[in-house]
Amino acid sequence: DINGREHHLHIILTFRESLPGRHRVRRYRPLEACWTPCTDGYHRIFYRLEGESAEDGSVMTLRSFLDKDGHPIDVEDIND
Repeated sequence: DINGREHHLHIILTFRESLPGRHRVRRYRPLEACWTPCTDGYHRIFYRLEGESAEDGSVMTLRSFLDKDGHPIDVEDIND
């Protein structure tokens, strides 16, 4: 539906650790559940943002972390 696409935005951002094993440093501990191991030895975070505008002009925003298969990871307090 071409009209539906005009009102929906879907973005996936990928973050990769700078060196294998770097995802374990203290700085990244709050994101521990979000790191996904990949076949190249690096861990990545896949972050999905979705936005949709309604006819009344309001915008609904959804966000989630994804696993390697694109399924949402259950994360507590994703909005914090």
